[in-house]
Amino acid sequence: MEFIDRNGDEVLSLQSFSILPKHVVQLIISRESLAVTEVNKFVAVYNWSKAQYEREQCMALQSCDQKVVKMSDVVEGFLDYIQFHKIPIPYLMNQVRQKWSST
Repeated sequence: MEFIDRNGDEVLSLQSFSILPKHVVQLIISRESLAVTEVNKFVAVYNWSKAQYEREQCMALQSCDQKVVKMSDVVEGFLDYIQFHKIPIPYLMNQVRQKWSST
């Protein structure tokens, strides 16, 4: 975990981050010693959640399951770990609102 803490921005931006299990992602982003900007943490959580949402949608379609998966259900366990007050207001107004309203 020391490597991840020291290289947080790089680790969270890896494409392979989006295939980690939810509990591992939560463990990583909840670490106070993680060297990462809140913007990058937000982007990593969004990208992971979007990928997970798409995987769950695909599984539901393949199994003919009528269960509707909502993005809000996927991201639910992550928002407590993002310190939105540390994200610049212009970014919040443009990117955060745009990303969440499109899902």
